[in-house]
Amino acid sequence: IVIFAKLDELCDEFKYGKTTQGDNDISALQELTIWVDAATSATTDGPVLLVLTHADQVPSAADRTLVSEQLDELLQQRGDQVLQRLVKPSTGGLLYFAVDNTQSVADPGVQALRTTLQHTAENCKSVKQLVPLPLRLLQDVVNSVSHPPQHGEQQRPQPQQQQQ
Repeated sequence: IVIFAKLDELCDEFKYGKTTQGDNDISALQELTIWVDAATSATTDGPVLLVLTHADQVPSAADRTLVSEQLDELLQQRGDQVLQRLVKPSTGGLLYFAVDNTQSVADPGVQALRTTLQHTAENCKSVKQLVPLPLRLLQDVVNSVSHPPQHGEQQRPQPQQQQQ
């Protein structure tokens, strides 16, 4: 599971108490908490990676450390199991991967994330499990309902019911 949030907004919230209201009128920390809750309620095991974007807006190592420490404290207070499942970057001592959106693949944070994702997937037993065909067909049906074709797009073929 990969959870994304905005580093600059979390930093402002932790450092200044300033909450940025997004489309849903919730703060960055509230939104992150919602995603952590969703991730931990959906699965009880497996790796979790926390990726904080807009790192170019928070160049200070002290501010990045502050965000990491505050998130660690928050997750410990909540008793989240996500801390035990969290895959941390191998360097920097942060709880999260800091990604600079302006640099794309040239960003060291993106490179570290890519390497860690690949290594984590290679060593994750759930990634190696076979997915039964009926489950894949169900996924196709759910995707076609939740993302119907737009005007001009070709509709996906619907799975056939198995005859008994």
